[in-house]
Formats: sequence, structure tokens, C-alpha cells
Amino acid sequence: MMFKKFYWLIITIILFMVAAVIIIQALTKKTEYAEFTAKRPIKGNLEASIAIVEWSDFECSACGAAYQLIEEVFSQYQEQIKFEYRHFPLSYHRYAYQAAEASECAQDQGKFWEYYDKLFANQQNLTSSDLLKYAQESGLDVELFDDCLKSDVKKKAVDSDLAEASRLGLTFTPSIFVNGELIEDWANLPNIIRSLLKPAVQTDAKNEFSIILESET
Repeated sequence: MMFKKFYWLIITIILFMVAAVIIIQALTKKTEYAEFTAKRPIKGNLEASIAIVEWSDFECSACGAAYQLIEEVFSQYQEQIKFEYRHFPLSYHRYAYQAAEASECAQDQGKFWEYYDKLFANQQNLTSSDLLKYAQESGLDVELFDDCLKSDVKKKAVDSDLAEASRLGLTFTPSIFVNGELIEDWANLPNIIRSLLKPAVQTDAKNEFSIILESET
């Protein structure tokens, strides 16, 4: 009788140990996620001669101000410019890195810019639960998005941008380039864009005037 009790005690202990191992593995195992072949987030006229590239941080207040400025510029000149966003989450911003990863997960579903807008509209609320909430509000497949975020698969994309920022010697956000040149005062971006567009406008006007003259002769 004692042997039988001891036998079942051993079996019970083994079952508990197996169950504990399964639970631990389930909690620690990275979610498997098949990464999409998503292109870099670029908007505007891809054939435009004016290219704006910004290294930015979703938690940075100055980046929030730059976001507003770039949106204003883009609304006026979206046919004449192309805009590319690059990640530069600063180490002392607690939620910036994961927010960058989250935006890349949104890019996999073709909604980077919708999610990008959400993040800049809610810079003070970028916890994991917030990121899931914005995914739903942006019309994303939330389960797929969550799998992506938990998998850390987008770490490569964010780290690649950080490495490029380091190579360029960037030390602050936002860092904005126009046609490969770093702008020292990004608040002057509208004037810079206008100055670059002015020669093109003058050329178009001159060509139009020449056509009129030719038609009259």
C-alpha cells in the first residue's frame, strides 16, 4: 500500500514538472512571425527631384513639432516631393524603440503612414497596450500585428536605421535631409522647399510663354 501511494506521488510530481516546463516554454518562446517583404516607408511622388529624409523618434517632442511642419509642407507640395522616414529612437526614451518596431509591423500590412500619424498624435501614450490600441484604430489585423511585435523581427529594420544614423554622425532628432544635405534649422524647411521649386516654376512659365509666342507667329 505504501509503495502504491509513493508511486502515485512520484507520477503526480512528474506531471506537475512537465506542466511547469510547458507553461514556462509557452511564456518565454518568441512568437513565430513570417516577415513580409515590405519596402521602406516613402510617400509623395517617387519620381520627384526633391527628396526629404528624416531620422526621427516617436517619443521626441521636437520630432512631434517637425511632424506637424512636414505634414504642412507635404500637403502643399506632395506632387513635387518625396518623403522617407527613418528610425532614430533615442536610448533615454523608454517607449521609442518599440514604437519604431510597431510602425514597421504596420508597414507589413501596408499602413505605415496611418500608424505613424497615430503615434505622433499620441506621443505621451506609447505603452504596449497603447500600440495595440492604435493598431486596431488604424485598421490593422491586430493579432497579426501583435505576433509581429512580440517576435522582435522588426529589430533588424530599426537597428539598420540606427547604424546608418551613427555612420552619418547624427546625434540629435529630428535630423532632416533635403536632397542629401542635412538641414541645420529644420524650421526653415518650407522656405528651402520653395527655393528649390522656384527655378522649376520659372522654367515652366518660360516654356509656357514660348509656346504662346510660337502659336502667335
